[in-house]
Amino acid sequence: MKKPFLILSLGIMIIALRANNIAVTNVSLTDQSILFNHCNVKFDLSWDNSWRASGVPGNWDAAWVFVKYRVAGGEWHHASLDTAAGNHTPAAGSQITPSSDFKGVFIYRSSNGAGSNAWTNVKLRWKYGRDGVPDDASLEVKVFAIEMVLIPQGNFYIGDGNGTSESQYAFHDYNADNTAQLIDNFSHGIKVDASSTYDDNYIKWTSPGNYALEVEGDNGIATNGPDPQQNNHDYPTGYTAFYIMKYETSQEQYMDFLNLLTRAQQVNRVETNISIGTTSITNRYVMTASTTVWGRNGIRCDATIPSSAPVTFYCDITSSDGYNQSDDGQNIVCNYISWPDMAAYSDWAGLRPMTELEYEKAGRGPNAAVYGEFAWGTTNLCSSAYSLTNANTASEGLGNTGTNTGNAIWGNTFSIPARCGSIAASSTNHTRQEAGASYYGVMELTGNLREIIVCLGNIAGRSFTGLHGNGALNLSGFADVDYWPGINGNTQTFTENTIYGGSTGVTESAGQGLRGGDYGVSTSSALTLSARGSACVNYSARQASYGIRLVHSVE
Repeated sequence: MKKPFLILSLGIMIIALRANNIAVTNVSLTDQSILFNHCNVKFDLSWDNSWRASGVPGNWDAAWVFVKYRVAGGEWHHASLDTAAGNHTPAAGSQITPSSDFKGVFIYRSSNGAGSNAWTNVKLRWKYGRDGVPDDASLEVKVFAIEMVLIPQGNFYIGDGNGTSESQYAFHDYNADNTAQLIDNFSHGIKVDASSTYDDNYIKWTSPGNYALEVEGDNGIATNGPDPQQNNHDYPTGYTAFYIMKYETSQEQYMDFLNLLTRAQQVNRVETNISIGTTSITNRYVMTASTTVWGRNGIRCDATIPSSAPVTFYCDITSSDGYNQSDDGQNIVCNYISWPDMAAYSDWAGLRPMTELEYEKAGRGPNAAVYGEFAWGTTNLCSSAYSLTNANTASEGLGNTGTNTGNAIWGNTFSIPARCGSIAASSTNHTRQEAGASYYGVMELTGNLREIIVCLGNIAGRSFTGLHGNGALNLSGFADVDYWPGINGNTQTFTENTIYGGSTGVTESAGQGLRGGDYGVSTSSALTLSARGSACVNYSARQASYGIRLVHSVE
């Protein structure tokens, strides 16, 4: 006779950006069907500053919700959630849309409105039989929720050329230099001006004047040059709908991720040496391998750790009154991130990296391009120093932010990273530019930390097909999704004149890049929405100014 689950404990995991107080509480397992090997994961979900609007910008925010479990204290695994929306139970006023790969669901308002969400008794059907979990297993379950914003399908511009000028290396129409290119569901050639010196940010061919790439809405990228490997494939262009994280990843989010990995996986996701067999730690601030806090990153471990079991990490930016206290910086953006860190977190969460075209779409929306514009759609930018209030807490804010101008965390205003959403919480009039918000309500696409993107300027980047993470990492803690940059042969080298007409023997990057500028940038032009000066950088090491922002395609 089969027995029902024996629940040892139900972990309540809040993977949250407390700027909007997203929280998962009251988690339980209910409604087990031994016959069909499924049950419901029941919980309450809430967050502030939510919306759904049929008018401008015609979108909504949502929570990407996924579940992790372990059996009898073993390793953590990703739970398979039913792909049929009707098998989940939304709370009144909400709607649930599952992903087709069993990895999670989107929960959002079912009708227009704005304000706080407080949804009780949400039920997600977990197909535990699909995960090989016995009917009578002793389980621990953790529920995660990440705030996302819907970017609807539709036309948008790449590049910000006004016919005369454009941002550095910006995209433009192949027929009209310094002219922004409309992306719709028809084919368009794009290019970046050729140069006698090779640079990945240029997209050029042997014959100057020929366009390098062809963009066709939901069909992706094709090439019009000597690049036969890349014709007619589906690099995400931004035309079709996708969700994007409302904020960059917080330190608490990354800490929670680390704490669900095996020891062998943790070793490669931090900078401090915590290799198996190590039991004594001096550089306890693990993202910077330092004895004290650097760059406001407060993720640390104990001085004594297990020999081979997973390490427990904490947020402890104050280092004086215990860890994970209310002033320990949990909500500060998580910096000192590398591409492999970002990719691993993305794979583990069932999300994916964003492309540089999606970055511009998320910022500009359907509006016409403005030369030199920032993510809030104007060229206005505050350059006066901000002050800090309620430092390191969930209510950390920025004082002296500008009114009737654009606000961003950059070298002239606040030269250290700040709490996720701190600009919006501190602005006086809450206009889009004062809050530093994009057309669709995405925060801090300009400044704070740089956005790690999949570049369009080389083969490794263009081989990206937009597959989502599967919720699991390889044994060493790396992402293993086909055709993500740096994975399955995408760390490439080749002779440049074979492809581009540049110099011979130049090594190619792995397809990663950066957009949006950061807290250390002192030149405002580097912050503009279309600037591509770092669009194809190849830094594999952790950097103080790099963060994580992920997306998920709408299916």
